[in-house]
Amino acid sequence: MLALLPTGTACEKLDALETEFAVETVPEYRKRWGVYAMKLETLEFFDPDDYDNHTLRRVDAQLRAAVDQYQARHLVLIPEGLYSLKVTGPEGKIAAFMERPQFWKDQRLLDLLPYTRVVDVRGFCPPTIDLPHLATGFRNLEVVRMSPDDTGASTPYVPWPARTLVLFASFAGFWVNDRHWWWDKETKLDPNWEAKNLTVPHGRRPMVPPGVDQYALFDTFERIVLNFNGDLSSLEEILPLFRNLPRTVKEVLLVLPRNKSLDDSGTLFSFYAGLEMSFHALTRAQHAKYTFVGFDLAKPGYNDELRDKLRQWKKTELFIDVDYGISCADTADLRKRERYVAASEQARANGVLEGKPVEVPTQLVDLTTKVDQLMADMEFITQAQYRKCVDSEVASLETLEFFREDEYE
Repeated sequence: MLALLPTGTACEKLDALETEFAVETVPEYRKRWGVYAMKLETLEFFDPDDYDNHTLRRVDAQLRAAVDQYQARHLVLIPEGLYSLKVTGPEGKIAAFMERPQFWKDQRLLDLLPYTRVVDVRGFCPPTIDLPHLATGFRNLEVVRMSPDDTGASTPYVPWPARTLVLFASFAGFWVNDRHWWWDKETKLDPNWEAKNLTVPHGRRPMVPPGVDQYALFDTFERIVLNFNGDLSSLEEILPLFRNLPRTVKEVLLVLPRNKSLDDSGTLFSFYAGLEMSFHALTRAQHAKYTFVGFDLAKPGYNDELRDKLRQWKKTELFIDVDYGISCADTADLRKRERYVAASEQARANGVLEGKPVEVPTQLVDLTTKVDQLMADMEFITQAQYRKCVDSEVASLETLEFFREDEYE
């Protein structure tokens, strides 16, 4: 993954560092590798080419900095208690962050954050840990991934801006957060923090840090991935995040199956009929394209069934750029009263008021044309088709919750 140096010989790894960070002394390392191989041997490693990143860091200060910057490209943050975060990488420990539960107090570690491109937040992060405060460090993020812990609890807000947001749904639903130890009165808080942040008038502990909007998404996001992890039980609880989808979002990817590898055919744990209305609510933003991945695993022919039902729901929506006076296949299905009300509301939305000039913002179309336009922005594909559309790194970040198979157990 991003945080690991490539496998291969010592010189191949140094080549990778030189390419990535233009480390000036790497050519010297390559010329005089015999000297550094001797250093590695003194660290009780018998084969100078058989070493890990921890060993490479111990060769030289500049090389250590380059390794740390490389590994910091993908960080995994796991809450530990009220005031600490465990920081690892997708494949395991990162030496620079070991034994640093409050790494934001170490300037050397803060200086690594601008190199970070991908961040995972796993589990429920209590408001006593101010994740948004790290935004100035994480200023070059490309992907933010939010996922639950083994109890199903997850952080209920998006802490930083990036280009892509990946949300892994909880098998227990978002309500499991209400049973988190954070709400236990026996959990003692810092008196100063508690005095400033208890919710008045009930004295209830907040769900998010002060000043954070739980359902707000940053207008830097261009792509949002909602990975259901094989379970649709939390679909309706996720809907508030999509009510005000930023106009910068161009595509929403909905992934149904749970995958353990890019060769996995996918697992479906639970499937509920009658969720088409919820999918309609989730896909109401008209500026985004919606891609449904792996929904064919629900049952034979489900892609076509879901597409047809979504179309039925779409034509019940009120559109201000539709002329309901134009007869078409879809207005013919509306009762006379429904059509009259829709036309009246459409006129009101466009400022058609008695005694005032009419200003229609867009050219009006008939209802069938409008619904066809919306359905054209919905695509239903298999996992195999999706994997052909993106490279392996993107597919891993968007469909794999973990990067080691033992973490799925």
